[in-house]
This record gives sequence, structure tokens and C-alpha cells, in this order.
Amino acid sequence: EARTARRPAGGSVAGAGRRDGPAGYYAVTRPGDHVRPHVALVHDNFTGPTGMGLMAERLARCVLDLDWELTVVGSRVPDWLFERSTVHTVADPIWLPAVPRHLAWCAGAARAIRAVSADIVHVHSPLLARRGDLLTSHFMAQPAFLRGVREHRSGPQGLLRRGQDALERRLDDRAYRRLAAGTHVSFVSEFLREEFRRHYGEPRGGWIMAPPAPAWRPVTAAQREAARTRWGLADDDRVVVGYIGGDNPRKGLDAVRSLAFALDVTLLAAGPGSERFDWAGTGGLGFVDPDQFYEACDVVVAPSLFDSA
Repeated sequence: EARTARRPAGGSVAGAGRRDGPAGYYAVTRPGDHVRPHVALVHDNFTGPTGMGLMAERLARCVLDLDWELTVVGSRVPDWLFERSTVHTVADPIWLPAVPRHLAWCAGAARAIRAVSADIVHVHSPLLARRGDLLTSHFMAQPAFLRGVREHRSGPQGLLRRGQDALERRLDDRAYRRLAAGTHVSFVSEFLREEFRRHYGEPRGGWIMAPPAPAWRPVTAAQREAARTRWGLADDDRVVVGYIGGDNPRKGLDAVRSLAFALDVTLLAAGPGSERFDWAGTGGLGFVDPDQFYEACDVVVAPSLFDSA
């Protein structure tokens, strides 16, 4: 059923009232009122193994634990959310290159949002900011470019990616510069908040909504041995250095690549696109379960040039 987006009576989402829930969520209350806020979460992925998928799932659980009404607008949604919330499924054209794929997904999400009546619409892409009350910023393309993030590939694929990057920078920068005065912004790290202030001014809100960190779980000798066997390192007695950033240029690929040629360490690389690595005979594992990956590593490196957290 198509419904008109609404706001709580008496003001905006961040108007006078009681602060509650995750950073940036407000429930407007008055003596005698019984308000059950309705939150719409908009993200393509609400499950692992990606960090942002886990974060979106955690937000959904938090809203439901508060006994608030929840609507989910997404593509990969676990079964339990279908059972406990209203879900608007958005088609994800995975056959498209990254930037056109994201543009198409945002267009579908925008159509779905128009059919949602919620007190708080929480989006995670600046391209959807004008459809939302709260934007959580995970990345900013233009500030990353100014810090030296560049596509490293050559040939036709590199040319295509550089073209996509240029388009992403233009769209991303324009969306941040044209944020509506009433849009609140949260960030997944203090670093990203400072980059926003430097390039776009003081955000309204400015809360930190940190992604979930892995639980502290020391690895036993037996687990370490099993993990190294799993990744083909059973007979390797060198220090195993793990990298799980994939082929994203902002992750510091040049520094990671140099480790593949070191004689005293073994590089164990993973993450999307890493399966195409061919560095001195070192390949990558692609997408992996992070917990199983970390069990095999003595050290994990993250030499990022620009990152969200």
C-alpha cells in the first residue's frame, strides 16, 4: 500500500523530545502520549559477511529490541527480518558495473521509500539523502581522491574504473554539498566526520555510529593449526601477515603488495577482488569468513590511504 511519508506531530525527527535508540534516533514524546516510533532502514544488505551488512542487521535488531515499528528497504534481507518487520525488496542489478549498479539500486530504493510512511527514514547513501531524515556516511569519494586514492589497474579495465571513479566523485560530492538543511548526518568513524567538516562544513547531528567490532576471542594453538591447514599453510613456519581489504585502491595496495616479496613473512590476502592477485606467486582468497581468516594470522595489516573506520 502506497502511503505518504510523514513526520512526528509537533516537529521534525530531531525536534524537541526524548532521545532514544541508536545515535540519531529520536522519539518525540509528550506527557500522556504513547508513541511507538516507526523507523525505515534503507541499505542493500542486512546480513554478513560484509561489515556494513552486519552493521545494518545490528541496527535492525536494535530498533526491534526497543519495540519500535520497523520497515526494511533492501536487497539481501535475512528470513528473520521478513518475520519481524515490513520488507520492501529492491532489485540489485549485479550484472552492471559498480557505479551504474549503485545508481540503479538507489533509483529502486527511492521508489520504495515513497511507499513508506515512517517517522525516521535512515539511509546509507548520499544519493538517497533527500529521501531520508538521517544519512549515515560510510565513505566520501572526493576527499578520498584528494588524499591520493587512485585506481591502480592499467588497460581497458583500469580505464573503465577510472571513468567510474570520476563519475562517483562528481555525484557523491554534489550530493554532500546539496544536503537539505533538515538532514541529519552520522558517521562510522571520527576520521570520516573530520573529513566531512573539512570539505562540507559542520554536519547536523554528527554522531558516530561505529560498525560492530569482532568479539575478543584469543585463538588456541589447535585453532591456529586448523586455520593454516584450511588455507594451505600447514607447513609454513614463517610469520603469517593477513590482509582482508580486497583490491580496493584506498586500502593501501602498494604497501600490501610489497609484503608478497618479503622472505621472512607469508602474505595471506582476502577480500573482494583479491582472487585476481598474482604477486610473486601469491594469490588471494576472495570473500572469506573473517573469523576463520583471522585465526590463521599472526598479524593483520590495514595500511589504508583513506577509510571509514
